[in-house]
Amino acid sequence: MQDKTISVVLTMHNQASIIGNIVNNLIRNCSDQVKEYIFIFDGCNDGTQQIVKDMCAQYDKTFIFKETPNIWETKANNFGFKLATGDYILTLQDDMLVTEKNFDQRMLKPFAVRDDILGVTARNAQNERVVGNSIECYDVAGKDRNSPRNIFSIRSVIVRGPIMFDRSKLAMLNYLDEDFAPLDCDDKDLSYRAYREHKWIVGSYVINYNSPLHWGKTRNNITSNQVWVASVTKNIQLIINRHSESMAETHNEDIIIEE
Repeated sequence: MQDKTISVVLTMHNQASIIGNIVNNLIRNCSDQVKEYIFIFDGCNDGTQQIVKDMCAQYDKTFIFKETPNIWETKANNFGFKLATGDYILTLQDDMLVTEKNFDQRMLKPFAVRDDILGVTARNAQNERVVGNSIECYDVAGKDRNSPRNIFSIRSVIVRGPIMFDRSKLAMLNYLDEDFAPLDCDDKDLSYRAYREHKWIVGSYVINYNSPLHWGKTRNNITSNQVWVASVTKNIQLIINRHSESMAETHNEDIIIEE
């Protein structure tokens, strides 16, 4: 996979207190396979833009800076994805501090083993089932379950970033479904659609990164938290309505990948 190029997409909203460290670690820990960094400032009004631009000025890399009017995560991610030109898209959230050198090359490894992969998350992959009016996850593998680093765990859905996507496959699926805006469950919907329409799979392959809960804006801001809770409630029902039958066909395969 050494000949493949990667576009990094990072959307951010008012993270002035931590964003300098987030961006610096991201750039320092990416390999030369990254051809461009696409930074989306979504409704930022706290100086995040200038901090990021000043940090990037230290590096001889290709940076693309765009602003969106507080359209939230799902739409902001799609905006960045559609600007990407690399063979693969690496996306992560603005509260994720990467601590592993050349982590982008590591996340490409599963794609060299299977050619039917849509996306690989460095967090969790899981199977799901409907219980009443909610969704229960099981067979969870990944960072939150301390899965071994040499295991690529194929499951029905992946949950949040960092995620490496095959850009051409993502485009064929028309990116994230914006019915799931402002945020949450869009990655699950994408996973179900990928398998139903093309038999493409997803899975987890862990890297080293930190993301304390208090860094996330959906948790430490009252207004954002209310929007997030309402969106989760809406989107869980969307997932149930659209994909309850797909949940019956689960995936539970672990592949050893040489370190």
